[in-house]
Amino acid sequence: MKQTLQERKDLSVKLAQAEKDKQTAQEEYKKKEQLLNEFPKILATLEEATHPIQDYLDVKTSKEKTELNVVSRLPKPLATLYEKLSVFAKHFPLFEMSVKVKGL
Repeated sequence: MKQTLQERKDLSVKLAQAEKDKQTAQEEYKKKEQLLNEFPKILATLEEATHPIQDYLDVKTSKEKTELNVVSRLPKPLATLYEKLSVFAKHFPLFEMSVKVKGL
């Protein structure tokens, strides 16, 4: 009888600890989920904040990203042609060539 009572007390302590651990894990999960949901907004804010630096250093990372998003909506042959021509223009500035997508 005493042994059974002691086992029940031990089990109730273990149950309380398990519930506490579960609640802690759920709170941690919610925090991480919230961070992941806010992450795109944070990245967009960071990218927006770097525009003056990109302009000053003449780095066109954001502009190229926007262009690639537009190019991704083109049919495959046109997207391939755009990529090849833009790489050619970048590597051979002697030709003073620029490639742009209009109308999307």
